[in-house]
Amino acid sequence: GKKHTVAMMRLKEVLVAAITLRKIVCKEGMPIYVMVYTSPTGIVWVINQERGDDKRHTMRFGARC
Repeated sequence: GKKHTVAMMRLKEVLVAAITLRKIVCKEGMPIYVMVYTSPTGIVWVINQERGDDKRHTMRFGARC
């Protein structure tokens, strides 16, 4: 509903404003992970990449309802 749409839009604003998204680097030893979550009403996807610090960093994300 409207409450969820507002929450999702706010989440997107916070993620982009915080400069949490990074560029994808295509090099050996830097794996890329694609996660997809689906439901009867929508789909959400996230692309993460491991960097030298052994943490997964968000590269891209999206959703469709």
